Amino acid sequence: QNMAQRKSQLELNDLRAPVHGVVKNVRITTLGGVIRPGEEVMQIVPLEDDLIIQAKISPADIAFLKPGQDVAVKIDTYDYTVYGQLAGKLAYISADTLSEDLRQGEQPYYRAQVRTTGRQFSGKPNEKLEIQPGMTATIEVKTGQRTVFQYLTKPISKTFSQALGER
Repeated sequence: QNMAQRKSQLELNDLRAPVHGVVKNVRITTLGGVIRPGEEVMQIVPLEDDLIIQAKISPADIAFLKPGQDVAVKIDTYDYTVYGQLAGKLAYISADTLSEDLRQGEQPYYRAQVRTTGRQFSGKPNEKLEIQPGMTATIEVKTGQRTVFQYLTKPISKTFSQALGER
């Protein structure tokens, strides 16, 4: 029975990552170090093909967004007019707004996750541009379609609809 207890204790000492990746920022480096429940032990940068991007979405933009929508991801390091953009899908939107520090003027936001279908750009022929963790990006979510005529006439129709109203 002692042998079975010790074996189960040894099995509890194993840390296994849910993804294949590279370990960085190891928090506990001493032999016999103690960690509290829920404490981050290390960070893992995944090496899988899909890239997950954390995004902050303004509450003014949230009404027409839902998981599963197509997203265009433009990595700020690479000029999208030259290198293009990554295709992705909106995978997750938080249920409520979050705010990290309102005292410094940061506005509340919704947290979202975008999953891309690849993590490389093809720049010039035979050139692969790797995306690294920490790079910033801009996301554009396709929410609908309008013609060029509708874009041009919207300000005019809005002016007419407001001009003939009373208080």
